[in-house]
Order: sequence, then structure tokens, then C-alpha cells
Amino acid sequence: MAVRYVVRKRKVGFGTQKVEKYVAQNFITNNMNFKELCEEITKIGMVPSGAVKFVLDALIDTLNLNLRKGISIQLGDFGQFRPGLSSECQETEKETTVEHPIRLHKIST
Repeated sequence: MAVRYVVRKRKVGFGTQKVEKYVAQNFITNNMNFKELCEEITKIGMVPSGAVKFVLDALIDTLNLNLRKGISIQLGDFGQFRPGLSSECQETEKETTVEHPIRLHKIST
């Protein structure tokens, strides 16, 4: 299966040094919700849908719990989940505090 992508123009750089460059981004063809995922796993794995939902709910809860602790989780070929954050740049180390917006996010690689 070939990787599908689109080319987008982005501004990169810092401060007044921003320039426009082109990057490839993955192309999403559709969305699947949690219920649809459980139904598909049930068809392929021949496991009752209630059991699939229970295990996936437990997996999500466990991932969230451990990500909040700062733990990186490797799920085989599925990928690695690790906590991440982004914040606004500051001029000095002393200025970089929790007073400035810090956004937490989960990353899968």
C-alpha cells in the first residue's frame, strides 16, 4: 500500500526569519469511530463485541494513566505513545514558567 499525501505550504522559522516552504502531509481518506472499530475487530477476531469494547476501554484508560505519569508506552507494531507538550517561546530561562500556555498532547510514532 502506497502512502498517500498532499503537499502544503507552511511558514517555518522563528521571529522575523520565517520563510515559506513546502511539506508533505498524510492524506486522511476517512474516519472510523470507536463503535465501528469495535465492530470491525469483532468480525476479524471473532471475539464478542462486549469483550472487545471492554479491552479497548481498559487500554485507553491505562494509556492515559501512564502518559500522565510521564511513561512512554511501546505497543509493538501499533506504535509508541509518549506524553508531549508544546509551549510559547520565551527570551530567557526565567521567563519560561507555567504562567505561559503549555498544551499537553499525546504522540504516536
